[in-house]
Amino acid sequence: MKKNTSLVLDAFLWVAFMALAAIVAFNLLVRDKYRNFGAVSFGSFPEFVLKMPEGKSFDRHQIKGYVWAVHTGPSADDAMGIARQLAIIAKQTVSGKRHLNVLTVSQEFASLKPLMPYHYIAGGNSQDISRMFAETGTITSSTVFLVDQNSIIRGRYDFKDVDQYRAFQRDLMRLL
Repeated sequence: MKKNTSLVLDAFLWVAFMALAAIVAFNLLVRDKYRNFGAVSFGSFPEFVLKMPEGKSFDRHQIKGYVWAVHTGPSADDAMGIARQLAIIAKQTVSGKRHLNVLTVSQEFASLKPLMPYHYIAGGNSQDISRMFAETGTITSSTVFLVDQNSIIRGRYDFKDVDQYRAFQRDLMRLL
């Protein structure tokens, strides 16, 4: 009788512990979602293939292994305005062998020139670019995505908002 009671108690404690763990995990995910930064808030960066100005292809596989800031703009001027802000951040955050890579995506990519060594420019038609950002919701010309070395979108930031600009810098330092 005593052995049977012990098994019931163990089973009850196990169920209670698992329920508590699930509640904690759920709350962490919700917190990350509201902070615009987290391990699974936005999922993996989607598959894509774009062209670089020199004619080479640029795809998702080239993102793996590095920390990236990915952004797009409706025009070359919009895209390069954000790229200039990211170049300043990249220069401030160089950390040994780790650095921020910047991917500027624009339909008007052919005439654009990189601003720094780790700045890549790619483009395609509007459907290619829309498909690339389709899973991330509505984006603006000032939206920047922080992508980790596993191609997971770790954050989404609006650079017109000073607080989100600073949050990008803080979150970038966590990844580097």
